[in-house]
Amino acid sequence: MSVTKRRIRVEADLAFRDWLNASKEDEINSRIRNIVDLLKSNAFLSEQIQRRLWPRNSPLSRDLNNLYRIRVTDQARMTYTVIARGQDEMVVWILEFFRTHTEYDRRLGYS
Repeated sequence: MSVTKRRIRVEADLAFRDWLNASKEDEINSRIRNIVDLLKSNAFLSEQIQRRLWPRNSPLSRDLNNLYRIRVTDQARMTYTVIARGQDEMVVWILEFFRTHTEYDRRLGYS
């Protein structure tokens, strides 16, 4: 029996892509690009957030089956979800980017 490796695409909304493409090459920009490359190889490389910890005030939360967080820098974080597209493809959808850990804590209701 042969095992087919799923192709992984990484996507984000237009505003995030525009910000990333327009921002100067700095540490955060470079780290995000590296993380995107890593996610193309392994969609599950970061920590899954338990459903009870998902933000209650987000309309996205109702439509998600999973939610992951990944550390960009000591302070910055990103959240994403993984969506299966048939038998041979997965999409990693970047949901939000947080420049500070405080912003991340507030958004997810930890503080």
